[in-house]
Amino acid sequence: MLTDNADTFLMPEDTESLLAIPVLGYIPTIDEESLRLIRDVSTFSSLVESFRSLRTNLRFVAEQPLRSLAIVSAVPAEGKSTALANLAMALAMEGKRVIVVDGDLRRPTQHKLFKRDASPGLVDVLVGTHEISDVLRPSGVDNVSVIPAGTNPTNPTELLGLLAMEHLVAELEKRCDIVLLDTSPLLVVADGMLVASLAKGVLVVVGQGETKKVNVQQAMTRLARARATVLGAVFNRVGISDHKVYGKYYVPSESPDDKDAKADEVP
Repeated sequence: MLTDNADTFLMPEDTESLLAIPVLGYIPTIDEESLRLIRDVSTFSSLVESFRSLRTNLRFVAEQPLRSLAIVSAVPAEGKSTALANLAMALAMEGKRVIVVDGDLRRPTQHKLFKRDASPGLVDVLVGTHEISDVLRPSGVDNVSVIPAGTNPTNPTELLGLLAMEHLVAELEKRCDIVLLDTSPLLVVADGMLVASLAKGVLVVVGQGETKKVNVQQAMTRLARARATVLGAVFNRVGISDHKVYGKYYVPSESPDDKDAKADEVP
């Protein structure tokens, strides 16, 4: 629920002025959990269109073709993992081959979103018990493959800091058009910064009326320290009334043939 709190981001302009990065996408609030993935909703829904728009904006903001992208948030429960899964599906819609890597080894989510086994996965490759081919599996969505987090580790930060993680990202970039990396929240543990530093670009998820400005500022400081390339922000859980882009515009209008057919109907 949104609150009139000056400490949070209520308008996209707040994000751009305070953080000095562009807002590349606006994701609407979806109350029903079963409809938060674009594979489960109408092709002409505001949710689908929001990720098509994000996909397009990413193409123009990147100085060169984007081979890897980390999705981050300052704190938990900002919706970054769902946003990542939806972006993967939107990229796949235009024929991009996408590999999703769950780099949040503390509270992995991607295997749940794509309804796949949690292990083996990333951890198992990093510790050397499995090869990439053992853990890279179809997601159930055309053109999207997924590497889940894998076996529950005792030392996630150390694993993600290994040179093996850097080599894995570089190898995956060769196998697809873009790698999408999920991360742990930046202010909770150091894991997220390690993963973000390996990606060619970073997107910061900001919850409307939820994310505290001071938290995102601290997250941006950490990203700068890690020399991560922040491309922009995604304004999440936007009320439809707060962003005029949503609404009837995305409902397909009747074709001339449909209108003629109705005119010919006998009352």
